[in-house]
Amino acid sequence: MIDPQTAPENVQEVIRRHLAGGHQLTNEKRTLLHNVNAFLAIEEASYTLDRDLQERIGKLDADLFEYAISVSNECLVCTTYFSRLLREEHHLDPSDFKLTRRQELLMNYARKLGSDPKSITDEEFTELKEDFLRHGDKRRSTGFRREGRGNYGDFNSYGSDDGREQLCERRAARRRVNGSTG
Repeated sequence: MIDPQTAPENVQEVIRRHLAGGHQLTNEKRTLLHNVNAFLAIEEASYTLDRDLQERIGKLDADLFEYAISVSNECLVCTTYFSRLLREEHHLDPSDFKLTRRQELLMNYARKLGSDPKSITDEEFTELKEDFLRHGDKRRSTGFRREGRGNYGDFNSYGSDDGREQLCERRAARRRVNGSTG
């Protein structure tokens, strides 16, 4: 793990910029800073995807979505992070959720994306999409689109990037860099 006080100047500069952006320097990030390029690629992509998701479906729903994916793909670091975030920012207890129907649909969708995307049924996808179309503004409602990939719901309205694959790649890269399996 990198010690910010004794790290090389280029690492200290990355740390300063990261902290100035309002982010924390967690143990995971200090470990990842052994490779500045990996840190920048993973962290910048992570925050970009998170901001995009929040703009599309709102902060609380985005946090619930990311929590459900983390639980379903058994990423202990991410699950711990999102559990804490849900408790501290949204005053929700992950062990005793009181969710709206929309949030239940969203979390079920996310769980399946994280574990078995092909298990998402057309009915589940359509119900969630229709709920967002009824209750979301135009920008938010475009967050759901079905593509010709069997039973796979693409959580991206602009076509070229598959947000779930990017999220999984980011997590896999973190695990490789950190030498962990979860």
